[in-house]
Amino acid sequence: MVAELFQTASTLIPEMRAWLRALHEHPETAHEEKWTSAYIRQALDAMGIPYRSPLGATGVLARIGDDPNLPTIALRADFDALPITEESDLSYRSKNPGKGHLCGHDGHTAMLLGAARVILAHRPSLRANALLIFQHAEEVLHGGAGDFIRAGALEGVSAIYGLHNMPDIPAGDVAVLDGPTMASCIRFDIQLGGRGGHAAWPHKCDDLVLAASQVVLEAHAAIPRRIPSGTPWVLSFGEIHTGSAFNVLPSSAKLTGTARVFSQDLGESLRLWVDEILDSCARRHGITAQLDWQISTPPLLNHPACSERIRMAAAKLAQHGMSIAHYDPAMIGEDFAEYLQVVPGCFFFLGTRDEQQGITAQLHSPKFKFNEAVLPHGAALLASSLF
Repeated sequence: MVAELFQTASTLIPEMRAWLRALHEHPETAHEEKWTSAYIRQALDAMGIPYRSPLGATGVLARIGDDPNLPTIALRADFDALPITEESDLSYRSKNPGKGHLCGHDGHTAMLLGAARVILAHRPSLRANALLIFQHAEEVLHGGAGDFIRAGALEGVSAIYGLHNMPDIPAGDVAVLDGPTMASCIRFDIQLGGRGGHAAWPHKCDDLVLAASQVVLEAHAAIPRRIPSGTPWVLSFGEIHTGSAFNVLPSSAKLTGTARVFSQDLGESLRLWVDEILDSCARRHGITAQLDWQISTPPLLNHPACSERIRMAAAKLAQHGMSIAHYDPAMIGEDFAEYLQVVPGCFFFLGTRDEQQGITAQLHSPKFKFNEAVLPHGAALLASSLF
């Protein structure tokens, strides 16, 4: 059956390519995706698929089938873009300055629309009702998944499936993990405060530049010695903002960063250790220090039975060049993890790398390109969970 789904999806390549390119030309960032949402609804209208919208700011929830004797399987794609200027030579590059589909969410949406067409084409063979989640605001803290959950979108759902393109994996191959797949995403903000003044009289001021530097150095020196070897984790400082002139010691400093873990217990330990470092720094320098620690997404934990279902479907596409790729759990975050805390499911990676075509740039790179050749692979795998 999976091979038949792939054959149908292959006939839809021109249509999926047109959807992707239209979305790519009109990128919109989180909670502002009004054009994108309207475009998706227009495509669903053309297929005769009923939907509910908006969920949250712009989300769209569609349904195929309402047989009470069948389970309901949810399929999800995200559709927000990034606040990054695209650097490409594509004829359909972004028309919205400073915004770009540089994580492939346009491709994810095109594949889910393609999966809808595949499901409709094989509707008599359906073994489940289909719930299609077109989700806004994946790229931000506290994203769109929560809006769908709070609206009751997963009530009565037996399982949920989603995917992400991955330029580290050869085009068309798939990586499916059991259990830990993507990390919990944590954002932290540190605010330091003290006496500012003339840089020529440091004895009359508090040196917040020095204090901020010591916070970074101590975090990277002390914390790794507390974590067992082989445990995956990340603590990175991405921003330091302080000062306004060469001869002024500032009265405030702000540091912002992220932590990534697969264990909520380790995440809590990291918070306590960072807080200890700040407390020590504050006492040493006679300054104030505050920590704001926000968990954006929990760890993404696939359910083995759902992962096996995708692996089996991928194995049946071996004749079309697909193979199972090895891939380690990714330290990037994904709010699909929130769905998996409500219902079982699987989030898998679809390879897009093609060096001959020059499709090698990483996610979130201004030079990122989505590999259109994998559109039928993604559409078929998503649809396969319903047959």
